[in-house]
Amino acid sequence: MFNEYEEVRIKSTGKTGLIVDKTVTEDGKTWYVVEDDVQESDGKWPLYDVWEDDLEYLEFPVAV
Repeated sequence: MFNEYEEVRIKSTGKTGLIVDKTVTEDGKTWYVVEDDVQESDGKWPLYDVWEDDLEYLEFPVAV
């Protein structure tokens, strides 16, 4: 299980980011919202909805 504000990599996309929210569903699966480490040209930070099994810890977290 991951905690909020941990830096992670999304396995399916290779994108890295910070966990900003998590929810446990009725069937016990954990779902996370990950904020991308890279800001878009319009100034927004992309958010991704990700299941726990698609996340991994970063070996060397990105300094922000």
